Amino acid sequence: MTKLKNLLRCYASGMGIRSISSTFHISRNTLRKYVRKFQESGLSMEQILSLSDDKLADLF
Repeated sequence: MTKLKNLLRCYASGMGIRSISSTFHISRNTLRKYVRKFQESGLSMEQILSLSDDKLADLF
């Protein structure tokens, strides 16, 4: 789940989908799915980062 938090942190800081996907070796479609779920959750980045791995897994 740390990887997921890092992906979302990069996205929130303004890094592009393509850059993030190549940096973390994850498909762009998978990354878009995570970003969409993050946006739909309505949680702030600070709230996401403070979640335990279990709660984060429930969201994603």
